[in-house]
Amino acid sequence: MLCFVDMEHENVVKFPCTTLGDDKRIMHWGKRTELKFRFEQITGMVCVLQHYTQITEKKLQEWNVRALLLSGCGTAWDRYDFSRCQELFRIIRGGNIPIMGLCGGHQFIGYAYDIPSGPLGLLPKGNKDPLPDASAGTLKEYGFTAVNILHSDPLFEGLDNKPMFWENHKWGMQEIPPGFTLLASNEMCRIQAIRHKTHLVYGVQFHPEAYTEEQHDGMVLLMNFFRIARVV
Repeated sequence: MLCFVDMEHENVVKFPCTTLGDDKRIMHWGKRTELKFRFEQITGMVCVLQHYTQITEKKLQEWNVRALLLSGCGTAWDRYDFSRCQELFRIIRGGNIPIMGLCGGHQFIGYAYDIPSGPLGLLPKGNKDPLPDASAGTLKEYGFTAVNILHSDPLFEGLDNKPMFWENHKWGMQEIPPGFTLLASNEMCRIQAIRHKTHLVYGVQFHPEAYTEEQHDGMVLLMNFFRIARVV
């Protein structure tokens, strides 16, 4: 079994949703469910969807979970109560299960090692804002974007040196966590992909799960991760 962990703040996903409204809450869970099915299609394995506040090591063992995928999130990290994340932090640091963090999940891995994330910065004067309705005037990566592979890794098998992945973020990890290697970078956001040197834990700032028929590098990367994790 796989486990897809929803990293969105509980105020967004709870019922009733006072932050976004129930329509957007329903849309949120619909998108998460679609991704759950996408992971099942890739692997042929059942994938359970759980909120990060529900994850325990005992539950993962009882369900025989063979890999964790940590989702992105739209809420700023300064609104999270990390005292509620300590067990998931321990699971990440323990190295007993393959893990891939996606965008916000990648940043969450940094927090497990006391490495914060922060805004990419201000948009230079005269530059077009790709998402003016979301934190206008700040730097953002949005859309299919090339990243530069810095170190050979089985995660990138079958991809060229500048694969394209969907990006949608305005924050980035500020330092490489201790024990990790920087695998990929680009000019806008230096820490695009990392891997722990001894544990099977990856973090990617982009969204490989948001692939399309035309832009399918993300599917290749996910399949590589599942092979490395011996899920497929």
